[in-house]
Amino acid sequence: MRSKSELSFRPARAIPLAMLIAAVATSAVNYLISVIGIALGTPASQLQLTPPVFIGVSVVVSVVGAAFWQLIARAAKDPARTLRWLVPVVFVLSFLPDLGLALLTSPEPSALLTLAVMHVATIAIATAVYSLGLPVRPVATQRSAAA
Repeated sequence: MRSKSELSFRPARAIPLAMLIAAVATSAVNYLISVIGIALGTPASQLQLTPPVFIGVSVVVSVVGAAFWQLIARAAKDPARTLRWLVPVVFVLSFLPDLGLALLTSPEPSALLTLAVMHVATIAIATAVYSLGLPVRPVATQRSAAA
């Protein structure tokens, strides 16, 4: 038997809504982080800290993140367990472009710190939005639903 919350959950509405909320929230928070970073001495000319760049990346990450979250929720044997190890792995991998930037262009350390804070904020916001808006079923519920 399905619970009332399972019946009211509508992935067709929840996925785009989670994408939108994550995109808007991460864009707004990253804007504030950028403004604070620049106020504290990060060069305003740093391309990655300009609104068109970080807002575009925030939107893409929000859309791709929500899609993969839902894919894992549906396909994994134990989605909660999978997400518990996958989210930190994706978080660490998200720093690879910054590492490449640091090795190739030698930006100001304050720019790298600002970008790192943006990464932390983006992953934290997206994980919170997806956890609340795109809940994963416990393993026992998945097995009983399949039976």
